[in-house]
Amino acid sequence: MALICALGVYIFIIINGNKILSENQDKLDMNEASHVYDASKNEVAVLARENREVVKPEEIPLKLQQAFIATDGPALWAALGH
Repeated sequence: MALICALGVYIFIIINGNKILSENQDKLDMNEASHVYDASKNEVAVLARENREVVKPEEIPLKLQQAFIATDGPALWAALGH
């Protein structure tokens, strides 16, 4: 009986998987990467479309801030509220 139930669930997933995935695609796009760890707390995977980590402006080295400003101009700094 368990085998029949498992087969039924498997067939349901195969038939409806793409539909369910396409309906929920926007929920899978996260701003930051997700880190997956094993039981020993070792990182085993990073899930992301782009590998981003959100940081505060104070965490960005001054030279890197200056490089962005030099490249993008004062409009970038003004847009950030500084």
